Amino acid sequence: MKPHFHKVPIQPQSSYSIRHDINSAFPTVWHYHPEIELHYTIQGEGVRFIGDNISNFSAGEMLLLGENLPHTWRCREEYFRENTEKKVEAMVLHFLPDCLGSDMLCLPEAYLIPKLFEKAKKGLVIKGEAKQKLAQVM
Repeated sequence: MKPHFHKVPIQPQSSYSIRHDINSAFPTVWHYHPEIELHYTIQGEGVRFIGDNISNFSAGEMLLLGENLPHTWRCREEYFRENTEKKVEAMVLHFLPDCLGSDMLCLPEAYLIPKLFEKAKKGLVIKGEAKQKLAQVM
């Protein structure tokens, strides 16, 4: 199946987009976008499809997805049943790799950021203290 291009709605006066989703289920469109995505699943469970990886997801998972990496989440069947009280909740941050300026990425102090973005091109699970700190900020 070919992924669909998704235009992330970022306001012209903003360098990023952040949203807090609470829904009966995640949308299941296989898509990609040029923005890097930080996806924090607060509530929900099912299967995630990221690039060529298929894995289960559950509450508390945080992922960094690189630019143009196809992805989608599919909730478990009970999320689609009539009269279910199951819900999903996620914080989703989108930003372009050079959102802080291309010159910033050339600074000696920022040498690890391009390496992080390169690793994220395959999807990167964030755990431990880094996840806790990011969750608080989001």
